[in-house]
Amino acid sequence: MGMIEDYKQVASSFRDPSGFVFTRDGSLYRQINRNYQKNYQHLIKSGLYDRLTGDRLLISHTEQGPGQGVTEEVYQVIKPEPISFVSYPYEWCFSQLKHAALLTLDIQMKALEYGMSLKDCSAYNVQFEAGKSIFIDPDGRVLQTSGAAEEAILTEIIDFNHVKRTRRMGTLGLCHPLRELQNAPLNFPCYTEGLSKGKFFEK
Repeated sequence: MGMIEDYKQVASSFRDPSGFVFTRDGSLYRQINRNYQKNYQHLIKSGLYDRLTGDRLLISHTEQGPGQGVTEEVYQVIKPEPISFVSYPYEWCFSQLKHAALLTLDIQMKALEYGMSLKDCSAYNVQFEAGKSIFIDPDGRVLQTSGAAEEAILTEIIDFNHVKRTRRMGTLGLCHPLRELQNAPLNFPCYTEGLSKGKFFEK
């Protein structure tokens, strides 16, 4: 079988003996090797793939055929649905890390119903797609939110007197992030010397 040579393997995709990810002409592909053939066939034929993609727990893919393979070990080549924005666990807030953990557990429980199991549980296997945009007030209350996969331009009138009171009295009266930053004994390089004396920290 003639192999396609015009490709670039993703540098971080080298640990998995069952396949690897590569790019060609600006598109992302994954080669599935023959040693993973039975597992891949079971994923597809058992109904687990349809269930996970239907619930938007797994991104969908299209099969490109073994003729698109780049090594002799190829069984199948798939083209995943593109992700609009790629983020990484070290960039996430706590709620995102929690969501990723719960997602992994949810997928594992569903996989067991079909006689399958996750081969690894790295947070780097998780991405956030079709998320929601929200507006919050200075106290953290949600004012507006857009639906998932919905284009929206959110607008809101901001009460700057409310903002000033919140800076003085604290968020919901429980914490005072600006005052704590002003009085912190730490040196923050991103702030210029004397910034805490300006109007931004007005008491």
